[in-house]
Amino acid sequence: MDESWVTETSPWISYDLSNWETLTKNKKPVLYKKKSFLFHQNDPAAFTYIVKSGRVRISSFNIEGIEKQLYIAENGCCIGEISCIMENPHTYSAIAIVDTLVYRISSSEIIEATQLDWEMNKRIYNSVFRKISVYQNQILELSFTNALERTARVLVNLCKQYGIVQNDGVRINIHFTHSDIASMVNTSRVTVSNLFTYFAENSYIHKQDRYCVVNSVQKLEEIANGGIDLNRYSKGPLNGLSS
Repeated sequence: MDESWVTETSPWISYDLSNWETLTKNKKPVLYKKKSFLFHQNDPAAFTYIVKSGRVRISSFNIEGIEKQLYIAENGCCIGEISCIMENPHTYSAIAIVDTLVYRISSSEIIEATQLDWEMNKRIYNSVFRKISVYQNQILELSFTNALERTARVLVNLCKQYGIVQNDGVRINIHFTHSDIASMVNTSRVTVSNLFTYFAENSYIHKQDRYCVVNSVQKLEEIANGGIDLNRYSKGPLNGLSS
């Protein structure tokens, strides 16, 4: 797989913080504690947020309160710039996964930057287009793949983006929960837990000090590309995943 495609479509988004120096210069970052909201879905877009350190989950909620995770904003990622530019309310919520420092840039500053600073204009719109690529890839995967393939693809992408090669495989050097993966691949936490059990029982992955280690990235990539006929499984964790 093309490494640049992995980067452009991965739901874990980060940028070089120096890209935003013009906007963040002389600003003091604001601390958001773990599990606190930077803003809620439908809030007025007063600021664009640039992550200095930490991690923020970007999610949309339906009328019943069911969450769909869209992407994870990491160091250097902009949050809310689309709503600021369009002068519309936020279409998603932003929740700090860990204690997080962000720069808050007023909507007027963002709009002025897109109008008067050509280089900053390009960086802001590159940020927008990166997210569009993420959303487009999510739509394609939801349309043409099953939960097993999507879960395997997430693990492969995490290996390529955050993997550390060691003797027994590739350690994914970030923490995540089954609920995080379930929200990304549009399935239940129970299904993801069953799939991780299947991967572990077949020696595709194992746990090490709270990290997930992938024993064979190649095997997971084969699964992600449709290498398992789910119709053969009438029992066990893969039963019922063919649709």
